[in-house]
Amino acid sequence: MKLKIMKEVEVNAAKVRIQFSPRYMGEDDCVFNENTPMLVNGVFSIVYDIESGVIDGWPKDECLEIHEKVCDGGSYYLLDKDGNELSSIIENYVPDCVNNEYGDYLIISIDCHGVYSDMRPASTVSCFFNGEEY
Repeated sequence: MKLKIMKEVEVNAAKVRIQFSPRYMGEDDCVFNENTPMLVNGVFSIVYDIESGVIDGWPKDECLEIHEKVCDGGSYYLLDKDGNELSSIIENYVPDCVNNEYGDYLIISIDCHGVYSDMRPASTVSCFFNGEEY
């Protein structure tokens, strides 16, 4: 008889990918437009290092302040150093390991050096494994 069992393994988490479609594109107070870095086909996606906050591929001298209502429309991925997915939270409320307000609003400050400057500490990525609703 074949059984599936859960085996505890140690993994090296290194990055988080945040992905969502901005809800208010084209409205006056929306920070997203066709020239926004990392916005492709209406989907904003960044990958940042959980220790340093450096965002992969962010263009030099571009700053961005995001306070976006994503509700349950965002997806969040915990990655190893090679970009392999370790865990994910798909189309759900903003998890506590990412700056948020009431789980509905995603809050990200990206400085002009491409650093997610107000990110939560790396130790908070355990939210990817706690099984709680967001």
